[in-house]
Formats: sequence, structure tokens, C-alpha cells
Amino acid sequence: MKMNKFVYILLIGLSLVLFSRCAKDLDLMEGEVGVVPQQPSAPTDTIPDADVPLPQPVIDLEESMVDVEGGTFVMGCSPEQVGDCFFLESPPHNVTIDGYSISKYLVTQKLWKSVMGNNPSGFNDCEECPANNVSYNEVITFIQELNRITGKTYRLPTEAQWEYAARGGHKAIVTKHAGSDDVDSVAWYAGTSNNRIHPVGLKKPNELGLYDMNGNVWEWCRDGFREYTSEDQLNPVGPSVSSSLSRVVRGGSYLHNDRHCRVSNRRISTPDFRSLSYGFRLLHEI
Repeated sequence: MKMNKFVYILLIGLSLVLFSRCAKDLDLMEGEVGVVPQQPSAPTDTIPDADVPLPQPVIDLEESMVDVEGGTFVMGCSPEQVGDCFFLESPPHNVTIDGYSISKYLVTQKLWKSVMGNNPSGFNDCEECPANNVSYNEVITFIQELNRITGKTYRLPTEAQWEYAARGGHKAIVTKHAGSDDVDSVAWYAGTSNNRIHPVGLKKPNELGLYDMNGNVWEWCRDGFREYTSEDQLNPVGPSVSSSLSRVVRGGSYLHNDRHCRVSNRRISTPDFRSLSYGFRLLHEI
């Protein structure tokens, strides 16, 4: 099993190097087509213009951030996930996380347009739907602009921060999906979505009051892919932007079955990859 896992990870690494500029999804899912967007611009001044009022969607974002107390949890293929785990979720390991704030909702098309002045999303007839069809690189450009106009330091959650929040953080109950063992109640997935994304916040939230942590769209995480080990971890972060061509997305999507829409499932992609099933939510430190 270890040899098989090593060979698989090696093949993924080679694929990322050879095809990072190609529009291919590396998780062997049903054929989503990606495109290569422009690279993000350099960071801009983060001092906001006091004379320019913030757009209402940005104000709504700031008012809907949820504080997550720090704590320790089992990351990866924990006992309630056994039977559905993919091997990238193993071995399970203890992770301790400091507190942070995370957005209650996925970033919506309305919020994206208010910051960027455009809407690259598919299904763009739905302003309250997740901003989708955006690459990691484009998300970083969005965050740079959001931080410029607000003077804050929003960013993507790390993979560990995302999973801790999906599991319910310090309020966690033990469930396979974010907030329930009944996937229909918490997620827009292949069994409920009618093959399209849906407005955020319509399904049941998890214990922290976070919506759509599973289903609707996969969520970009800050860090590159790291292979799990059994050692205890403190605020783990995968490889940096400069040292890795991989990125992690979490949560599953409207295209995928319930096995993919679990709190511990992981997927690997490249930072220039776009998909109709990829979106994101935001975090800032407390």
C-alpha cells in the first residue's frame, strides 16, 4: 500500500510539472473544461480611500464573518469517514489550530462584481450564486483588490483551517458531511443540484453557522498539496506558492456524488485551472 501511494503521489507531481499550463483537472473527475487566465497583477497599496464608500456586498461580507475558536481535531480519514475515504486522506492525524474568522458564505457573484467590476462566472444569471469559473490566480487578484479597498487582510483559508471549520470547529459534532450525516440537507451535489450551482445559504448550515461547506462548488485553499503523515501538527500549511505547482480544493461540488462531498475529502488542481465547479470563501485572522 505504501508503494502504491508513493507511486501515485509521484505521478501526480510529474503531471503537475508537465501539464500545469494545460487546462486539465488532475483528479480524474468528469470532464470539466478549464482555461488558462492571465497571471495576477502585483499587490497594490492596501490603504483604503476614506472618501469612497464600500460597496454593500463588501459591507455584508464583513458583517457575516464567523469567529472560530482554536482547538484540536483529527484531520483526514477519521473513524466516521471510513468506508468512503480516498487514500489521499490518510493517515489521519491530530491538528491544533489557532482561532480565526471565516466567511459564513461562499464569495458570491455579486461580491465579485462589486470588487472587480466583471463577472467571469458560469451560470452568471444568479448574483447570489457562488463566484465560479475562477482560478486560484484570479482569486488572489480579487483578494488583493478587496484588501486594497477595505484595508483589511483577507486571504484564503489553509486546508487545515478549512477542514476544522467544515467539521464545526470548537462546536463540532461527528458527521460525515459538514453539519449532518444526511448529505441532502446540507449540500447541493449530484443528487440534488439538477446540474447547476445554487444561491448560497439555502441548505442547512453546520454547527458554526457556515453554509455550503460541502457541495455547490469546490473551494480553493491557500496551500499547496502536502502528503499527510501521522505526526501531530500545529497550524499546518502545505508548500508555499513559490515552491509548488499544486493547490488543494475542498468540499465537493454540484457535479459530484456524496462520497466527494465530505469534510475530509481532498482534491488537487493547478493555480491556473478554471472550472464551473470551483469557487472560494475568505478568512482573516482574529
